[in-house]
Amino acid sequence: MKTKLVAGLSVAFVGLFGLTPVHADVAGAANLDIIVRDFPVNHPDFENFSEEYISTGDGNYCGGQCGNKILAKNYPGYDQAWYGLAPYHNSCGNGRSKAGAWIGQDGKPNVLNPYLPTYLQGVTTAQELKYGECNDKTARGWTRRGYEAYQAGAISGAKCNGNFWANTVYYTPGMVQSYLQFIPDPATGELDMLDGVKILGTGAPLCDNQFFDQWYSDGNGWSKRSNTVLVLPSVSTGVYSIDYNYSNGGYFPLDIVDTNTQMRIDMATKANGGCSTEQCEQWGPQTLSIFCPPYDYQYAGDQTDMMGSKTNALCNSWLANGGPRTPTAAQAAANGAGTLGQQHLRNYGFTMMGYAKFKYHSKNQTPNHEIFEFTGDDDMWIFVDGVLAVDLGGTHLAAPGRVDIETLAANGHGCVTDPALAVLGAPPLANKTGTGENCQPKGDGSVHWADNTWHHLHFFYADRQSDGSNMYMKTSLAELAPTKYGQPTVKDAAVTVTDGVATTSLILNTPLSQATIDMMIAGGNSGQIPTIVVAHCTNYDANAGACATYDTLGMYVTSVEFVMDKGAEGVVYDIKGKVKDKNNVEKSLQGGDMIAFNYPNNDPLSEAHNAWSEKMFVVNELGQLVPVYITSSAGKTVESFPTEWASTKLIVNPTTVIDMKDTTLVRPEFYVDELTALAEASDDGMLKNNATAELLITPLPTDFIDGGDQNGWLKDNWDAITGAPVGADGHAGAAVTWPNAKIKNNNGVQGDNGTPAMGRCYADANGTESCSSISFRTSQPFQVNVRVFDHLGHFISQYTESVKDPNVFRQMVTDPVVNAGLQGQYCFPDKGEPVQTSGVAEMMVTIKMYPISQQGRKLGTGPYIYQVSIIKEHYKYCAYMGNGATQFVDAPYQRASYTTTRGYLRRGN
Repeated sequence: MKTKLVAGLSVAFVGLFGLTPVHADVAGAANLDIIVRDFPVNHPDFENFSEEYISTGDGNYCGGQCGNKILAKNYPGYDQAWYGLAPYHNSCGNGRSKAGAWIGQDGKPNVLNPYLPTYLQGVTTAQELKYGECNDKTARGWTRRGYEAYQAGAISGAKCNGNFWANTVYYTPGMVQSYLQFIPDPATGELDMLDGVKILGTGAPLCDNQFFDQWYSDGNGWSKRSNTVLVLPSVSTGVYSIDYNYSNGGYFPLDIVDTNTQMRIDMATKANGGCSTEQCEQWGPQTLSIFCPPYDYQYAGDQTDMMGSKTNALCNSWLANGGPRTPTAAQAAANGAGTLGQQHLRNYGFTMMGYAKFKYHSKNQTPNHEIFEFTGDDDMWIFVDGVLAVDLGGTHLAAPGRVDIETLAANGHGCVTDPALAVLGAPPLANKTGTGENCQPKGDGSVHWADNTWHHLHFFYADRQSDGSNMYMKTSLAELAPTKYGQPTVKDAAVTVTDGVATTSLILNTPLSQATIDMMIAGGNSGQIPTIVVAHCTNYDANAGACATYDTLGMYVTSVEFVMDKGAEGVVYDIKGKVKDKNNVEKSLQGGDMIAFNYPNNDPLSEAHNAWSEKMFVVNELGQLVPVYITSSAGKTVESFPTEWASTKLIVNPTTVIDMKDTTLVRPEFYVDELTALAEASDDGMLKNNATAELLITPLPTDFIDGGDQNGWLKDNWDAITGAPVGADGHAGAAVTWPNAKIKNNNGVQGDNGTPAMGRCYADANGTESCSSISFRTSQPFQVNVRVFDHLGHFISQYTESVKDPNVFRQMVTDPVVNAGLQGQYCFPDKGEPVQTSGVAEMMVTIKMYPISQQGRKLGTGPYIYQVSIIKEHYKYCAYMGNGATQFVDAPYQRASYTTTRGYLRRGN
């Protein structure tokens, strides 16, 4: 559970705009894992200028002789073999070829797309969507490009205030299959949503896709891969967006560009912050960001860039040095063109696969549906749960696509086979998101997404032409899982206390490096490096509904054990260590504490400065103070505190000890007349299952916790908390008064410290009890069953009782006398709501078994076998944990059983 810090530690934010790119998780932003694959410009599917129709039949350019003129110029890469691929070039959707489909101002295509599910196969009824150069300029006076007009709410992105020119937006549908392919790990069977995913082409020769299987794969001799993170900063409450377009320079994940001057500064290597892992390779800049086709472009002489500079001479130099399909030509042209050349030198020709795991919440679909939008030039496909949701293939003008989450949810997207895609069989993740898991049936027999379930979004983008790289992305997805390629993040935390021994389990987004684990252990054992920071609420403002003050604690880790890899859920580590405050006083992790990795920072002016980050430094062999970082196995380091901290769950998991201390054979006389009468009056002549014993419940006091030795306290106080009171004149008669406990019997719950409870069991003057006594401790609602057999295995009686209603249990476990002083204290669970303490929240439960049969008859002399079964229900509560502290506890479901033999000597009648 992730909890947002309201007060206390601040977070250092990294700005997205300025020098680009930023490829680390940014707090308060939407972060997506991306794999960028760089291609050289001479790859057959890149730099083909097929966004325009250039066949010999096109009379608009070259007098119908474009192909011959291209071949006559003999530019490298544009030979007869290239031009012979006319079916691939000419099939690109554009205004000259009239191939593909055009988009309306409502965002829908003009023809039905059979590759989409039925509920996404809308056809436009609006006018054509047109994109081009705006009459108005940007704030800095640069040329703007955008849409001429579109319907509000259907399309987002730049809209012009009048257009100098605008062309209809075409794209090429049908380039990819409707289902992704997921390849499970051969050892574990788990699905890797980044490396185990494959997008499949349809096999049709469409828009330069001859080698489509190479676009999103490795080891093919063409692609070089970089793993990183795409950051969408917050633009308004709950909305995250980026907008890289012609008007501000475009999107270049492999370049570092000053967005103010458009000067390319360096490659986006790992050292420069462009990658999040060791895998960070690229071809480098091989293109110029200008439209420079290898034929006589009719507007070449008048063409300017967004800053108003003419680019014809730069284009001619590029062509003279070999042209757009020669890897060294752009660099050579740029070197000879001064500032203008460096402003346009870029690493185009890349593909990108992005991934986000998101949770569907029905409550987040009002007043507006959650969305994921994309607008960009060149290919884009979006899949949700492995099923195509947006199809924008081809090299094209900036084309818009939108994923409406509620539309997908209402139609069970990815859960069941849609009629339009029936020939493909079941969706690829149907076994992961099918009915009973992420999806559930409606009353009409259809299926929709179940509430609060996780789903998978993949997008595939390709930038294959050098004249522009527009990418607008916007989402209002409220809950995204942490990225794999971002900095190590604690997704969830739990402290399990088993018989007094605490183990902290952390679920991380990514594995830690072995060097980090070694550093954490060494630094913790030496007491020098607190690699984990804990924020403990010390002042909860109930009126504000938030914590007003935190005490920051440091955890010195002494052991780290890898537990398991949960695939998309993250990786689990068990850690142990000491938690201390700034005065070096040892503390314990408490339920509701917030936890995050520490990082080095000794700048006293920094907002993130605190006493614990100051300690993330060591002295090296040269006597220099150097920082130490928490680092993932992929090489990404923790560089800031997150806004969303993991909230710690406290799980108390004590071994249930069932104790039957009395071994007395000869017992005081037990009166059975009333019980016999109850049995005889029943329809079957038997006592009810809760009438064969009485339940003694004794809330445990604060002394039980504060003394430190809980087992010793129980031993010293055993008789007082489990023993029956001495009966008047040595016997109880028909009933006995319990002055300091609560009784639950067939007459209900009785007694509450000062209101005496009435029971049948008693002790004589020597302390010998009339009933058999079975005891256990619990802090959870429970159900108990005791079955009694004679030595031959014949059934004698049974007792079944429960305290399962949480409200009743809370009433019984809370004692206003023994827990005086705790009233009004609160715990602060995951989401910040205060929960009032239930005292120490533990009780001793004692079952006083009557020496009777199920028919209400007194037991005969002989040995008897007692079989005891106890079920403790999952329960969350607020408990006093000693030293004035309270904790929020998450106690798991438990079962326990016990069998013993006891003798009984019958006395009297």
